[in-house]
Amino acid sequence: MSTITQSNTDRLRSIGLEKPDFRYESTDHALIIGAGLAGCATAKVLAANGMRCTVFDANSTIASATSAVPMAIYRPHTGGAQSLEQAYLLSGYERLLKDFEDSGTTPDVQGLLELLKQGQQMPANQHCQTASSAKARQLTGNAVTDAAMHLASAGAINPAGLCSRWITNPRITVKTGTFIKSITQKSGDWIASDKNGQTVGRGQLVVLANAQAAKHFVAELALIPAKGQISCFSGTTSNPNGPVICDRGYVIPTPAGIWACATFHRGIENSTPTPEDDAKNHHFCRRFYAVHPAAHRSWAGVRSTTLDRMPLIGPVPQIDHIHTAYADLHHGRANQHFPKALYQRGIFTFVGLGARGVVQALHGANCLADIVFGRNALDEKTRLAIHPARFLIKEKRQRPG
Repeated sequence: MSTITQSNTDRLRSIGLEKPDFRYESTDHALIIGAGLAGCATAKVLAANGMRCTVFDANSTIASATSAVPMAIYRPHTGGAQSLEQAYLLSGYERLLKDFEDSGTTPDVQGLLELLKQGQQMPANQHCQTASSAKARQLTGNAVTDAAMHLASAGAINPAGLCSRWITNPRITVKTGTFIKSITQKSGDWIASDKNGQTVGRGQLVVLANAQAAKHFVAELALIPAKGQISCFSGTTSNPNGPVICDRGYVIPTPAGIWACATFHRGIENSTPTPEDDAKNHHFCRRFYAVHPAAHRSWAGVRSTTLDRMPLIGPVPQIDHIHTAYADLHHGRANQHFPKALYQRGIFTFVGLGARGVVQALHGANCLADIVFGRNALDEKTRLAIHPARFLIKEKRQRPG
């Protein structure tokens, strides 16, 4: 698993991945493809800046794909050394908590206990505290008996509820049951057409927020599907309102049952739940709770992931220009001047959120808005760490042609 480092972003800066030379105004109209967490968060943020938004989704309701997971955890990055990834996710986490506070949202499950791995250090942020073994037993009803990391502000929530709230704005129009087959440019505007070739939207910019399906429009996006399954078991716990428990998987105790997820299948695009994954989740859940072996509800979804676990946010590059302008990168000419990147005017991506969609959505949408409106609130290191062209550049650096 690769990670974003200081040297990575320095190299990207040196080869010309500047900001696009176009920007948009609050009077413009955005066409957003995908009504999951990314799409709804984007609509919320752009509309809050005065922009009209039309959100399209091929399904009959919003949050019908990966964002339809019945329960999703949210927490800051809790492992490893300080990194851009850790800072990015902490910003996302704190923005989410502010959204909860401003809206009066109460999460479904409040509190999260993470078992400490050997040699793991506490992250340097105010959200994480050490829980003694006695405290861990108290919080979990004896499900955890060792010292652990306690995140009182973390927890679990139903993503569809967030999506519904985020798109409640008169500037936002939602068109579900509308599959966008093509986007074409005409007289400076973008035209969205459905599977019958009928025009269903016209705007000045397009945001691809439809996860793996974004490759329908830009095949070169470095997105990797990953299937995850969550299973709900009947069981007993002395504290049904206890915290989420995490340890290379997670269990979420609720009054209606105990949800468990310990599966991750990279490269799998089939979202059908399987008995095998129910069994894996049951085995994991039994470490903490006595539960019935048969799941009474299962759900599986396909996440859109990247190799460095950071999303792809920003303008879509002109792919042909990448292949020609940066063809000599593999020679290792670090000081060679390369031309500025060229972008497809008016097309942006917000994809690759992986398993951290709840934490990333609002922060990622704000990063995108900074780029769309040509502002300077987004720091340069983060802009390059989420740049949609970074994997194309890495590929050109590693091999010729």
